[in-house]
Amino acid sequence: MTAHHSHKRREIIKFFRAYQAHHGTSPTIREIVARFDFTSTSVASYHLNKLVDAGALARRPKGSARCYYVRRAPSARAATLALADETATLLTDLRARIRNGEDADTVLSAALSNLDSAPYRKESR
Repeated sequence: MTAHHSHKRREIIKFFRAYQAHHGTSPTIREIVARFDFTSTSVASYHLNKLVDAGALARRPKGSARCYYVRRAPSARAATLALADETATLLTDLRARIRNGEDADTVLSAALSNLDSAPYRKESR
């Protein structure tokens, strides 16, 4: 497995944990495609099946849109750590973009817009 794939799969697990902690259920494959900008559901399924093979995820019988799930429910501490890690990554990216000359207001507005549209952050209305 390449370093890129292992990083991507770690990010997928973090996403699953945060999503499950917030919604009480797993994300759909289409939500995973949207979150990671995969080109198709096949690419998402490939990564998810590799995570099943590695024991990081489990899979329900076919026919469920939410057929993949983290084997055991994450603790509140694990969800908090995942969110803290995601926040640190976001801040590092924002600092780099501003340091590279992008307008701070534009960068922050885009970042806030991305946070508002993240599927695991949406509140039920």
